Amino acid sequence: MQDTVVESASMKNEMSRKATMEYVGVKRRAYSVLKSKTAKTAAIDDFCRSRAANALASGGPCVPGDTQVDTVALCGGDMGGSFFWGLTVTDRLTQWAELRGVWNRGAAATKESLADAVSAFPFPLTALHSDSGMEFINAHVLGYARDRARPLAFTRSRPGNKNDNARVEQKNASVVREYFGYERIDRLELKKDMDALCAKISLYNNLFRPCKRIVSKTKRPDAHGFAKRYDKRYDKPATPLDRAAASGSVV
Repeated sequence: MQDTVVESASMKNEMSRKATMEYVGVKRRAYSVLKSKTAKTAAIDDFCRSRAANALASGGPCVPGDTQVDTVALCGGDMGGSFFWGLTVTDRLTQWAELRGVWNRGAAATKESLADAVSAFPFPLTALHSDSGMEFINAHVLGYARDRARPLAFTRSRPGNKNDNARVEQKNASVVREYFGYERIDRLELKKDMDALCAKISLYNNLFRPCKRIVSKTKRPDAHGFAKRYDKRYDKPATPLDRAAASGSVV
């Protein structure tokens, strides 16, 4: 009887030791995965921050190819559930803009739509600038920018500074909201229709819709000497196609 009790206690101790070792192993594997993801995120962050500093210091682009990208929720005011997002890629110099629909704004789906939009530009792209949204700041999009035949300088805006992405923010209003409004589009079966519609909207705006670019902005003081107003000057209206053709960069 005593031998049985001793054997039972020994088995319990062995089971407890195995369970503890298994628990420790799971924790170690989880920590290793977390450490790997943290290092990868830090590398992406450092790369984007250095590129952003260079982009902000260099001023405006002189040739086409420097683009900005952003997404707009087509959720009807309700962020719950699944729905489409409008993804816009805009060239800073010519204002050529490509619009695509993205389901749920996942990293892989965003990268796929981004690649499709980039392929529609009539000139080679050199840079891609986004905000700090996680649909862009991830390994999928960064890998796409780095692994292209012509790599893109991938940068991001400073947190809380929407004017760092001003060109595409303006297109969110004048293109995405003008055509889709604030309605909710949450039917995945509309994906092909969304792709066809977005391609036609992009084609119309790029070929037939003139736009202006601001060339100067100066403060104008009021009667008390305070600079409360701005005098803005714009260039002659032209379509993105005309601007691209004038630059000599169309391929």
